[in-house]
Amino acid sequence: MIDNNLKQLSTARWTSKVAYDNKWNERTELLLQIAINHNLLNSINSFTEYGCGPNRPLKLFLDKVNFTGKYTEVDITKWRDTTKIINLNNCKNEDFEKTDCGVFSGVLEYLDDLPKLFNLIKDKHEYVLFSYKTFNHDYLTEEELLSKLQILSKRANSGWRNHFSLKDLILMKTDFVMIDTGYWNGQALFVLVHKNKLDLE
Repeated sequence: MIDNNLKQLSTARWTSKVAYDNKWNERTELLLQIAINHNLLNSINSFTEYGCGPNRPLKLFLDKVNFTGKYTEVDITKWRDTTKIINLNNCKNEDFEKTDCGVFSGVLEYLDDLPKLFNLIKDKHEYVLFSYKTFNHDYLTEEELLSKLQILSKRANSGWRNHFSLKDLILMKTDFVMIDTGYWNGQALFVLVHKNKLDLE
């Protein structure tokens, strides 16, 4: 369990521009590239970038590919007049704007209830792109167990509030279906499509 002090620290961290590493832009670019490889930009006319931060990495790469559709930026911090404020740990269905694709790059580890988020956005996006640093819960010895506990402590100290394995994510019941996956710097990348979209096609 993460105590309240750690939760407050993890939230306060994102009000400072120095907390954002430009290297993280690569993760978002790779997510978008996976979508491009499946020709999804032909079906996507609007994006929402959750956790856009001061750098708005998704917008950077959408501009590179001459995307002319709608772009919405969302964050817990008001970086610009165009930033829509949403706290993903304290939000309601009506807080979300309906766009074709929602992008969560380096965001989902900080959520208290990941299944709840997928339920909230099921009527808001036809496609979802996200990254996640999975955690393998399995161990065979006490030494391995202690190692797992150390990893969990580091995750908590980083402000990460959930610890799903890759299997957990794959089996999680949502209204979305996995199209493709990728890998960046030890983090899994996922491209999802709403199951209703598949039915229509």
